[in-house]
Amino acid sequence: MIATQPKTKPYSTSYVPHTVPHVDEHDDTLMNKEEFFAEIDRSLQQAKEGKVLYMLPGETLDEFLIRTQECIE
Repeated sequence: MIATQPKTKPYSTSYVPHTVPHVDEHDDTLMNKEEFFAEIDRSLQQAKEGKVLYMLPGETLDEFLIRTQECIE
């Protein structure tokens, strides 16, 4: 019998707590759990509204990043 992997939803999101030890207990550069899920929700809403960027046919990643640089800053 061949084992198969369970089906998962594409783009499933989960929260993985940051566990790297720090001298300082609080790191302002990291998102907390609430901020993480708020950012995911915001991104999903933008996608539903069509606020997405696409690469053009034949466009390289470098060309895409240069073309969209103003949009992502």
